[in-house]
Amino acid sequence: MTTVLTGDQRKQLDTTVQKARGICELAARDALTSLGVGETHRPAYLDDTQNQLRLALRAKARQLGADVTTRGADLTPLMRDVAYEQWHRLLFARFLERNELLRHADFPDTPVTISDCDELATAGEVDEPDGWSVAASFAARLLPGVFRLDDPAFQVRYATEHRLALEDLLMS
Repeated sequence: MTTVLTGDQRKQLDTTVQKARGICELAARDALTSLGVGETHRPAYLDDTQNQLRLALRAKARQLGADVTTRGADLTPLMRDVAYEQWHRLLFARFLERNELLRHADFPDTPVTISDCDELATAGEVDEPDGWSVAASFAARLLPGVFRLDDPAFQVRYATEHRLALEDLLMS
């Protein structure tokens, strides 16, 4: 059976995707600024893990054509890449969850929900800060050729206000 979206549903989907794109791009820009990706020197407030991510993101920016050797490099391609990767992983995780296809790697026969993922994150059973990150990680493991867990764009963490805005869109 094929499901076809009505005109109103297509309009709502387009509106939601446009909102998500704006939120993701702003969130990615803020995260890249916070990590000092456009700066020539490591910001003093970064710990070693954050600096490793910063360096990996700078390398990715170079691959995307940015000249990161000067302060204030144009990171627009990197920002869009981070935004795209983050949104699509979350969207795919939500799709899998809604269709009871989201799975924990250790329990492949039992579907998990976003609430289950929240519990795993809260209990510290996984190395992710929140349930959506856990769900996105599980989703990425299902399609490793599409979503690479080692991609620095996936390792970027959005500020809470941006993350919550995206979660609201995904749950509506």
